[in-house]
Amino acid sequence: MERENYLESLYQQLLKMDKAQKVDVSVVDVINELIQACKSSEKFWMENEDISIEDAFLLFHVSRNIRLIFGKMKERFRLAEEKHENPQIVTDSLRIFPILNSLCYTVFSLKTVRVNSETISMVGQKLRLLRKMALEASMFPSPEEELKELDKTELKKCFTKFTDGLQAIFGEI
Repeated sequence: MERENYLESLYQQLLKMDKAQKVDVSVVDVINELIQACKSSEKFWMENEDISIEDAFLLFHVSRNIRLIFGKMKERFRLAEEKHENPQIVTDSLRIFPILNSLCYTVFSLKTVRVNSETISMVGQKLRLLRKMALEASMFPSPEEELKELDKTELKKCFTKFTDGLQAIFGEI
C-alpha cells in the first residue's frame, strides 16, 4: 500500500472510531506504516543534494515533526483504554488530521517535483500550524521526547553542512 493509501486508511479508521465512539487499536499498524514513510522522507531530505541545504533541512525537519506527531498519536492509541482516553484520542486525531494530511502529501510529493521558494514558504507556515494544533491536541512530544532519539553525531554533521552552506552564501555577498 502506498503512503497516500495509508493516510486514507487512517482517516477512514478515525471516522469509523468516531462514529462508534470506541478506539480500535489496530489503527496502530497504519500509523506504523506512516512513521516508516516519514523516516524514509527524513533520510531522503538529509541526503538530497539537488536543492539548497536550507530547503532540504526544512523538509527534513517537517518530515521529522510529522513522524514525531504520528509517534505520539500511536502512543496515545496504544494507551487509550488504560488512560481512559477513549474517545478523546479519536477527537484529537481528527482535529489535526486535515493539516497533517496536507503536509504529508506536500512533503512526500516534493521528492518528485521541483522545489521553489513559494512552496518552501507554504510548507513552513503549515508546519507552524501543525505544531500549534498538535500541541493543543496533546499530540506533540515534549522537548525531552523530541531530543531523546536524536543521533547527535548525524545532527552535528547536518548542522555543519548547513552552516558551511550559509557561510558560502554570506561570503559571496
